[in-house]
Amino acid sequence: MEKEIENTRQLGSLLRGGIEFMAMTDLGETPLIHGSNLGDLLKKRIELMLAHMEDEPFIDPDYMMRRAGELIR
Repeated sequence: MEKEIENTRQLGSLLRGGIEFMAMTDLGETPLIHGSNLGDLLKKRIELMLAHMEDEPFIDPDYMMRRAGELIR
């Protein structure tokens, strides 16, 4: 998870750099399209990973299929 935290920090830095490198929208987001709040979400991601460093890993195998077409508000 430490590598993932560092990758997320680097992505945030790239995002703040002002270079457009991925499609983003201000109309909301799905798991496949990022919204204009991506920077805030990256900060939250780091906070969550730090808070759960000692948790037992679990990946829900059906998550992407359930949420792929759903708008996140």
